[in-house]
Amino acid sequence: MTTPEVRSVRRAQCRLKSRNDSPIRVPPAQSVTESATIAAIAFLIGLVGQMAISRLAMAPNRSPGEAIGAALRRAPAVFAGFFLFGLCISLALIPLIVVDMMVTGVGKEAGASPFIQTLSILLAFAAVPKILPMPAIAMEEQGGPWRLLKRSWNATRGQYWRLLGFFLLFLLASQVLVRATTAVVGTFATLLLGAPHPLSVAQLLVALAAGLVQGVAGALYAAMLGRIVVQLGSGSTKGT
Repeated sequence: MTTPEVRSVRRAQCRLKSRNDSPIRVPPAQSVTESATIAAIAFLIGLVGQMAISRLAMAPNRSPGEAIGAALRRAPAVFAGFFLFGLCISLALIPLIVVDMMVTGVGKEAGASPFIQTLSILLAFAAVPKILPMPAIAMEEQGGPWRLLKRSWNATRGQYWRLLGFFLLFLLASQVLVRATTAVVGTFATLLLGAPHPLSVAQLLVALAAGLVQGVAGALYAAMLGRIVVQLGSGSTKGT
C-alpha cells in the first residue's frame, strides 16, 4: 500500500473515531415542552371542531356559531376526561409492570418491556368503545370530566362490539383512503412536477391531498358519532 493510501485510510479511521466518540445529543427539555404544548393545542383545536360537527349532527336546527361556542365551553371537560381515562389505564397497568420487572429483572431505566407495551395498546383499544361517544355526549350533558366518563360508560352498555366494529372499520377505511389518495396524487405529481422531495411543489400537493382527505374523514366521523349518541340516548339501538 502506498503512502497516500495509508494516509487516506488513517484519516478515515480518525473521522470514524471522532464520530463514535461524539456525545449523543439529547433534545433539551424546552424543546420537548414546546412540542408537547403544540400537540396539546392541535388536539384541542381538532376536538373543538369534532364536537361542533357532532352538535350540528345531533341538532340540525342549531347554527354553526352556536355549535362552535358550545364546543369551546365543553372542550376542557372532555380533554380532562380523556386524561382521566389515560390515568386509569396507567394505574391499572402498575401491578403488571411491577410483576413484569420482578420476573424479567428489567430495570426501570430500560423502559417498559415489549409485553407491557403490547398490553397497554391492547387495553387502550379494548376500552375505546366505552369512551368513543364522550365528545358528543358532552354537547348535551353538563358536568365535569368524571361525570362525562360515567355517562359515556353507561350509555355504551350493551353496544360494545358494535362500537368497536364501527371504530375499527372506520379507522381502516380512512387509512386506506388516505394511502390511496397519497399514491394517486403522488404519481400524478411525479409525472408532472418530478419526484416529491422536502419543500417541493409535488410534496406540497401530496400533503394537501392527504390533509384534505383526513379532514373530510374526520368531519364524517364526528357527524356519525353525533348520530350514534342520539340513537344511544333514545334507546333505538339495542344489542348485545
